[in-house]
Amino acid sequence: MLLFIDESFFLKNPRKNYEYIVNRYVNHPSYKYSFLLIYRGEDLLTVSVFREINIDGSKVSRIVDGFGENITNPMFSYNISQFLKDFNYEYIDLVSNIEHMPGSGFVSSSESIIIPNYFEPFEKRNVQIDYAYKSTSDLVIYRGDSDQDRPNL
Repeated sequence: MLLFIDESFFLKNPRKNYEYIVNRYVNHPSYKYSFLLIYRGEDLLTVSVFREINIDGSKVSRIVDGFGENITNPMFSYNISQFLKDFNYEYIDLVSNIEHMPGSGFVSSSESIIIPNYFEPFEKRNVQIDYAYKSTSDLVIYRGDSDQDRPNL
């Protein structure tokens, strides 16, 4: 659980510190978020914040935020495969401006691959999500950084 993560892990991004994570995800009034932690030995490499979505007898893991290494790095492929298998998820939903790395198993939506954005109510269609920013440094945006993961009923 998040409470066992050393707070220094979040110091790399001061705007998303430990307090932010607790208030935004652990204490969320509507959704129950969980945390996928991937280690190499004793070193924590990446943390993904996700919630489970159940729709028509299927389960999806929606990653809404991430910290540390890019979760689409192929070095995590085994961990991601085990995560999908262990929890019986059909797929992982990830909306972010991070580029998925070749060999990771992550694919982009297309006309032949529909990755629904709306589950409340459910809409089986792809949705373009635009964003804009002005910065001189690299910016990583996840669904949780805006109102893209909220109750909609």
